[in-house]
Amino acid sequence: MEFLGTPEGWAYPRLKDAVIPASRFPALYYQLVRDMRVMYAVCKLVHADLSEYNILYHGKRLFIIDVSQSVEHDHPHALDFLRHDCNNVTEFFRKRGNVRTMSLRRLFEFITDPVAGSSSDDIDRALDVIQEEMEHVSDEELLKLRADDEVFRQSYIPRTLDEVEDYVRDVIKINDGKTDELIYNKLVGLSLSTANVPDNDKSPRPTGAAAKSATPVQEKEKPKKTAGVRFAEEPVSAAKVLPDEDKAEQLVASVSEDSADRAVANAEEDDAGSSDDDEDDSDADSQDESKGRKNESKEEKRERKQAVKEAKRERRKTKMPKAVKKRKERACNARK
Repeated sequence: MEFLGTPEGWAYPRLKDAVIPASRFPALYYQLVRDMRVMYAVCKLVHADLSEYNILYHGKRLFIIDVSQSVEHDHPHALDFLRHDCNNVTEFFRKRGNVRTMSLRRLFEFITDPVAGSSSDDIDRALDVIQEEMEHVSDEELLKLRADDEVFRQSYIPRTLDEVEDYVRDVIKINDGKTDELIYNKLVGLSLSTANVPDNDKSPRPTGAAAKSATPVQEKEKPKKTAGVRFAEEPVSAAKVLPDEDKAEQLVASVSEDSADRAVANAEEDDAGSSDDDEDDSDADSQDESKGRKNESKEEKRERKQAVKEAKRERRKTKMPKAVKKRKERACNARK
């Protein structure tokens, strides 16, 4: 720790009070953005009160002070504090220095991006690219960025996927290829390839002679589309890799037939448990019928089960109710 001031004991001026040429503000802005990135990614800290009042200026450089009040980046309100810091920095350099600053959201994402590098070279290269892009942004686009900043200031920022409120809406956006609309896209390291978005497959396909020269090996190596993101409550079959259309129809038909068979089997179990007499008859019938079931087709199996149901329905018409049967048994036992 050292004193930031003159040898005579006077502290360096605050950024708010410093006399700075207008041409120097862009370089100071990107230097401050770099320091905010290092503070978050390397030091794991958020200043929580960064503004022109807590920054000193001397020798064409900025010095951040009052760091003792900063919070760690996993603090419950760290992201809100960081957004507030980003807003203070952006507003100052827009008004005072007339700098073509990044949008508030892009600045926030640059600082919190877990995938971007945290070394000095990585940060400098990224900032050079951003600065070059901002120089080519038109005035109309700048106005649109200012309007987007108003929305970002009021938006809820989840720190983890567990804090996402309307996950159904967000999954729909992901499957529609609108991942960039998610405010927490880069914050949680959410990276989805086009394989998760079957409706937006815009990869170029070979045509003409190139298409004819494609070998079967190349076709097999082509990545298959997936059914996108699924919820944990959904059955695993809903997210399986889909084959071509013919196989998909066969798969749906087989699933429907299996569901129908399970429904019939459940109905048979309910009918079989209705009385002791039916259980005995069902056991006898099942033993006789099981002998020829091994090679029967699905149609024969369905017809057999339907015949079993009809037979049981006929037996129930002439069956003595349990209450009457028990009453007669009690009367017989009383006479004895």
